[in-house]
Amino acid sequence: MPDIITHSNSNLSRQALQQQAKRRRLTRLFRGAYVNTQEYAALTFAEQYRVRAEAFLATHAKLRAWGITAAALDGAPVLSGAPLHFGGARSHAKSKQAGCSFHEALLVAPSDSVAQTLFECAATSPLPDALLAANHLLRRSTEKAKGSLIASRDLDEKTTEALVWQPVSPQNSKASIRAALDVGTLRGDEPNFLTTYSAVRRTGFISPEAELAWLGFAQLCALHKGKRGVRKALKTGLYFTDQAESPAESLLIARCAELGFDIPYLQVNILDPANGKLLGRVDGLWPSDAVLENLYQSDSRFGRFFQCKQLGDNGSVIIEFDGKVKYQQNYSQVLERERRRQNAIGNLGFRFVRIDWSDLMQPERLRRILEAAHVPRCRQV
Repeated sequence: MPDIITHSNSNLSRQALQQQAKRRRLTRLFRGAYVNTQEYAALTFAEQYRVRAEAFLATHAKLRAWGITAAALDGAPVLSGAPLHFGGARSHAKSKQAGCSFHEALLVAPSDSVAQTLFECAATSPLPDALLAANHLLRRSTEKAKGSLIASRDLDEKTTEALVWQPVSPQNSKASIRAALDVGTLRGDEPNFLTTYSAVRRTGFISPEAELAWLGFAQLCALHKGKRGVRKALKTGLYFTDQAESPAESLLIARCAELGFDIPYLQVNILDPANGKLLGRVDGLWPSDAVLENLYQSDSRFGRFFQCKQLGDNGSVIIEFDGKVKYQQNYSQVLERERRRQNAIGNLGFRFVRIDWSDLMQPERLRRILEAAHVPRCRQV
């Protein structure tokens, strides 16, 4: 990534920096902050977004990255056109900055920085942007986990909060039927707020670390009840998950929610009903009622996943993403493995829908694809 060049970290005067910008050797990102023009032009949008955020913070010491910008600086993907978000008083900005949003500090400072960023994303950004950022952070927290069913965090110097997951057993292994809820009826001061809110989530978590971060986010929603953006945050938080293994899966969740489709179960292991052999893991599954009855969770040292040992039917739709990355090396071998895997699963009776990033970026085209596949509609939340 190119270095941010300012008057204070270079041997150039302000006039010299301005002259370099006029000659197009430097690109002025913000007042007093420049970057090498050629290096900047070679970056992707997401990389340029991060450089712009770093440039702004380099010249505004009293502000901090907020929401999706904080997540982006941590490596989260960003959609084209997303504004930069900063926390602190707007008066601390040197001047009005195009493409920047400013937010006042939270009333209650949380102990969990991930939970705080989740809340900021959910309260201040559109659903697609928020999910790309938040799900990245949750996925990263799971990847750092030790595979235990126990997670904990320090609330203060004397208090530690622990979350213990019960091991999956025949009594609690079945996938839950997602309930509908009007989040406008939720009240953060009710004793059963967290239980009610958690029960109607549209997605799940692989690790207790991710769920603990989500609970911290939900507690922030309760603490800031009645404030601007909290109802939006509650709706967005229903779709947070660490199960999304790619930005495309997070964006699919957002598009389904926006277009009124049900959310697929993510990362489902499809087993051969005859012998229990794993045929493959699919990106997403909309199960029929019959298949849902045989959709189970299982624990492994890598986390908690869904598995299905059941013949499919015309009411069960599998969705897969055609990404460029997995085909860049050994193209023919990868393609042959994909063909054999899809044939084995399709022979059980499941129907496949394949989409790519361009479908996700054109919601109306995606709507037509999902409608043609008879993907179920979702009850409003």
